[in-house]
Amino acid sequence: MKNIVLFDGDPMFRSNITSSIGSDSQWTILGDGLDVKDLGGYLSGHSVDVLLIGVEFTVAERAELVGWSKSLSPATSIVWLVHVHNDGSFAVPQFIEGIDAYLLKDAAPVELLFCLQLVSDGGKYLSNELYLMIMADELRHRPFLEIFATQQTTFSRHEVQLLQLVAMGMSEAAIGRQLSMCLPAVKRHFELLFVKTGTSSYASLIRYAVQNGIVS
Repeated sequence: MKNIVLFDGDPMFRSNITSSIGSDSQWTILGDGLDVKDLGGYLSGHSVDVLLIGVEFTVAERAELVGWSKSLSPATSIVWLVHVHNDGSFAVPQFIEGIDAYLLKDAAPVELLFCLQLVSDGGKYLSNELYLMIMADELRHRPFLEIFATQQTTFSRHEVQLLQLVAMGMSEAAIGRQLSMCLPAVKRHFELLFVKTGTSSYASLIRYAVQNGIVS
């Protein structure tokens, strides 16, 4: 079981996030709200795997909050949720040390759960949709980009094991028996791998794994 704290002031948004996370039994939401004192209590008094922050701060305030949170709980991964306003504007995230992932507030539940799993395994994540929005915003101000950000997709040991087994031709049911997982859990993990690799079928997933040296 992994623990989450949600730091945000919008009750409707907190309810939506709670519903999305609640669909996966491995996650427990310890608390939510917008009280710094309560946040400090959670971080210092509990084992918090992931802190979700959905508040719009200045860069200085953001850095201060992240630094303070890490000082209380260095092992906690931080996911910054970016809000897109009705007019399409959004606060372009400043990439601050200590933030492990950037995700849109209205991300689909499957992407949110994928992001949580990735950062809890020690990975980093930048929403593809958010990345494209950042690049579009940058291009409006700079006709030629001198530097393009690149991401290296990393896979947990468990994900590699799943890829190896499916590449061996094993069915979802057989993989579940091999790894002592229920069938819905196996299906959910592969759905996340489809999102992560940009594939849509087992054939293309296996091809991706072979081409990138994950399986031989």
